[in-house]
Amino acid sequence: MDAVVFVHEIRELTQQIADSKLIEQRLEREIAQNEQQAAATGSFPPGYQESRWLLSRQKSWTQQVRNKLDRAHGRRKEAVAATILEQLRAKFPADVARIEQGIAAEFALPVDQIGGTLSRQGDA
Repeated sequence: MDAVVFVHEIRELTQQIADSKLIEQRLEREIAQNEQQAAATGSFPPGYQESRWLLSRQKSWTQQVRNKLDRAHGRRKEAVAATILEQLRAKFPADVARIEQGIAAEFALPVDQIGGTLSRQGDA
């Protein structure tokens, strides 16, 4: 995946989280005002329950976007590792092969599973 795509996706998700947090804060202020009014008058104003429901939904949505952002960071990290590995293979094929064999032995895996693991993840 192109690096520009990662930058754009992460920037967009970060902005969505910021926007969502602003909405949460507005709803929290509204709920606090409604609760103060209820304490003074003995009854909640119209829309109080809807505001609480909206706040719950907004927090859930914010968490979903945070999860997407975490996954985007993970995919970017894998793509960086895959790109580094590809460039190391091109420049130092014997050294990389020897390192892969050592890792395969250490983790009790066939060498073919180590050799392309990172590059296959980056291509996904």
